[in-house]
Amino acid sequence: MDTGASASWIVHELSICENILATTLDAAKKASAKKIVRVRVKHGELRAIVPEIMQHYFEFLAKDTLASGAKLEMQAIKASAKCKSCGDEYGISEFNFKCPKCGKDEPELLTGMELLLEDIEIEE
Repeated sequence: MDTGASASWIVHELSICENILATTLDAAKKASAKKIVRVRVKHGELRAIVPEIMQHYFEFLAKDTLASGAKLEMQAIKASAKCKSCGDEYGISEFNFKCPKCGKDEPELLTGMELLLEDIEIEE
């Protein structure tokens, strides 16, 4: 196991959770919420986010806040691209960016890198 790679994944997931929680708490405060019940996030599959790790960090960071006990729901968005050579649109799988129509490796990424705070459910 490469501990350097593991550490970078931990920082990646933790940093994303810190930002999601900060944004969520700010929105809840502005809405005069008593409690945050659920947070829904959509993420592009090329972001390499592991939902289980995100849930763990979210629960840890949310302790003693309005989001304590809130459920973090993660939904992956499939990666897709448009070939710059032939214009074909196609799904990307297993990080294979080659166009299935013409075989060129000249993609224009359409989806797959999103990170969207979709919805926050609160109790008022």
